[in-house]
Amino acid sequence: MFRNLLMIIMILFSITLLGCSKPDSNLPPTNGQQGGIEQPSGESPGLPQEEDNPSLGGVMLGMSIQEVTGLLGDNYSDEIVEEGGYFGESYIRRSYNGCDLVIGRDSGQVKQIDVYSADYPTNLGVKVGDPTLPALEQYRLKYDEYVGNQSPETLAGWFVVEPGTLLIFSSQENRDRINKDLTPDSKIYGITLGRMQYFD
Repeated sequence: MFRNLLMIIMILFSITLLGCSKPDSNLPPTNGQQGGIEQPSGESPGLPQEEDNPSLGGVMLGMSIQEVTGLLGDNYSDEIVEEGGYFGESYIRRSYNGCDLVIGRDSGQVKQIDVYSADYPTNLGVKVGDPTLPALEQYRLKYDEYVGNQSPETLAGWFVVEPGTLLIFSSQENRDRINKDLTPDSKIYGITLGRMQYFD
């Protein structure tokens, strides 16, 4: 009887020791988990990377007027332009401090963005006030410069950032989009994001 009791106690003690032992730490984690804790993978599946979406201050072409207000706030002035010209519809010219937007009245979507303040950087981090030449080199590594209809030469500072979409840097104090005679002292005075069909 005593021997059987002793045997049961030893078996229970052995089971307890096995249950408390550490798992083999040489085994690789599975399914992105380590020690039962989900490890971040670095990016969310199915979500586009922000850097790949051309924008100025987070505003992208095609955004709704509600999205713009949610992003930039309600400290703005609106001017209605009945003659739509090359935009194809009458539009609202919405002005924030350092940022002008063209928003179609019928479509309710952003058609063009012009910024002249450092508060509205591009999705690659280039902003008004930055030196021009390094900014253009940064963009040339990723995008082609645009060849317009008026000349077989590329237009310096005009980049095709998506099919049919241009990002244009201006290095003139009057924010003219013709970039010529650039020097190491040249800086960016304005940036435009718009559809190719509206230019040239």
